[in-house]
Parts: sequence; C-alpha cells; structure tokens
Amino acid sequence: MKNELAQTAIRLWQTYGYDAVSINRICAECGVTKGSFYHHFESKEDVIDWYVGGKMQDVQENITAVTMTERLSAILRQLTEPVMELNPDILMVLIAGRRNEMPGAFNSMFVSTKVYQEMMDSIAEGQKTGEFRQDHTAEELLKTVLSVFTGNIVLWCLNGKNFDLLEEDRRILELLLKTEKQK
Repeated sequence: MKNELAQTAIRLWQTYGYDAVSINRICAECGVTKGSFYHHFESKEDVIDWYVGGKMQDVQENITAVTMTERLSAILRQLTEPVMELNPDILMVLIAGRRNEMPGAFNSMFVSTKVYQEMMDSIAEGQKTGEFRQDHTAEELLKTVLSVFTGNIVLWCLNGKNFDLLEEDRRILELLLKTEKQK
C-alpha cells in the first residue's frame, strides 16, 4: 500500500501540481482512508522523501563500472534520472523543506550516506590511479561536485527543464575532477 500511495501521489503531483493535490485526493484515488495514509507517511513531504530514498537505494544496487570516471558518471546518472521524472514543483518542495538544515546537509536530499561514501571512495581511488586531480582532498572534490549537481537541479527547475541535466552532470565531472592533462 505504501508504494501505491507514493506512486499515486507522484502521478497526481506530476499532472496537477503539488499544491493542488491534497492527501484526501491521494487517498480517494487509492481507495483508502486518511488513517491508512498516515500509517505509512507523516505528510506529503514524507512521500517525496520516501520516493527519493528508494531511488538512492536503486543507485547503490546498480553500480557497475570499470574506471572511476565511469563509476561516478553512473552514480550521477542514476541520481539524476529519478529527479528528471519529477516536475519542478515537486523538486522545489523537496528543496524548500531542507532550507533550514545545517549547511552542507543540503545535498542529503539527493545523496544517501552510503552513496556519498561510494562516491568519495571512487574519487579517492581515481586520485590514486591518476584519473582525477590530486590538488584537493576527495571530500573537497565531492562536496564541490554535489554542490554544482544540486545547483544545476535548482537551475533546471527554475528554467523549466530547458537544458540536458544528464549532460551537465557529465560536464561537472570533467570540469571538476579531471587533471589538467586530461581536459
């Protein structure tokens, strides 16, 4: 039932907008009571958190690549594709819900702790092999990549999805991680 409620909510929000769809409407579409909704979710925002969290789990399960660049590209692609499924209305609710979190926690809405560590390990390994620049720590590079990644999502939302978000992710990696010889 939890998955059905979430999928129905996402579908309705995609069609009618986040603010135009109430919990009552989601429940009516699923043929359940509000009590059933609140058994699974605390709020509409909780539905978004659960949806994004599920997509992060998918990322962890689907990472197979040879080079660290391919590995990071695959992770970012798998993080970006679910974001592209949501309309800007829903994404801005997700972002606005996190605006009061501690600085640096902002990216947690798109990247779980396990995925963050996987990305950090990949950058560190890429630095060891000479695939990535070594003039900053892996953590500094990852925080920069994730800040630009998140900023691109915000710009993509605000500009009506008018650029290729996957291509921008690829450019982020190339610009921020590659050594001068590789650029």
